[in-house]
Amino acid sequence: MKNELLSAIPDTDSGEELYSIPGTPPYLSKEPEGDAFAPRNPYALEIDFKEEPPMFKVSNTHYAATWLLDERAPKVERPAALQKRIDKMKKEAKDYAGF
Repeated sequence: MKNELLSAIPDTDSGEELYSIPGTPPYLSKEPEGDAFAPRNPYALEIDFKEEPPMFKVSNTHYAATWLLDERAPKVERPAALQKRIDKMKKEAKDYAGF
């Protein structure tokens, strides 16, 4: 889901269509079983619909709640559009730091 959320951030100079997350937000009046975002996540695993994912530390300052980081999860390739965006952001950060 993190990839989809990052892909939904507007990039005004790319000329590419903005990615939209499919589906609708969950109804808060009835707490869903498992991960509330599973129905909208194309990478959701079967367990996502049964159990809420645990938190995994991804850096000293960031955590992610996703079964995809569990050691038993299948490996998923990062979508090409997201990788392109990350590469562009890294280049911009490097260029900015070297001003």
